[in-house]
Amino acid sequence: MSENKNDTVIKIENLNKEYKMFARKKDRLLETIIPGYSKHEVFKALDNFDVEIKKGEVLGILGKNGAGKSTLLKIITGVVTPTSGKVEVNGKISSLLELGAAFNPDLTGIQNIYQHRTSNGINKTTNRE
Repeated sequence: MSENKNDTVIKIENLNKEYKMFARKKDRLLETIIPGYSKHEVFKALDNFDVEIKKGEVLGILGKNGAGKSTLLKIITGVVTPTSGKVEVNGKISSLLELGAAFNPDLTGIQNIYQHRTSNGINKTTNRE
């Protein structure tokens, strides 16, 4: 089977996301208004992350708290912007990131996905080849 560039649905290269961490709330304000004032530490949620997902592939993301799982998903869906790096998404993407958001514990995972899709006006037909 020949590989085609169109087979890639998500391509991520050198993805980085850093958050400024402040010990005190007022340091955030002071850093914003005073040039040269710096009182933050940097937390690297993602550090040079690369992945390529092709049509038909499935990817599971596992890791402990603070590993960057939700940050990665938020960047892929466009909810959060990366500090640096490149994210290409070919096709439509929707997020169901927070379990409390439109998640029905009485339904299975796939049923929750279908419910989320319907509530967002996404057509039931799929384009599987």
